[in-house]
Amino acid sequence: MQVSNSLSSANVQLPFSMIAYIIEQLPLNHQKLLFQILSEKIASQSTHLETYSTKLPLVFGAGKDFITYIAPDFNEPLDDFKEYMP
Repeated sequence: MQVSNSLSSANVQLPFSMIAYIIEQLPLNHQKLLFQILSEKIASQSTHLETYSTKLPLVFGAGKDFITYIAPDFNEPLDDFKEYMP
């Protein structure tokens, strides 16, 4: 039986505040190394996404679950524009 010590294939989702707390507990040199690794990873993915996204066709309904909450007073007039309203 083979056991992997790598977390690269793990799909763990943590709240941002918890991740920030964990990073703050690391020694400064480890924080800098983590920042460097993540910066390189993000840069490589962003260039990949830029080339990939130009090839994707638009799909109707792809963002249907994107907006999950709209305030009840969304359509109410804003107080800042009262002087411009009749």
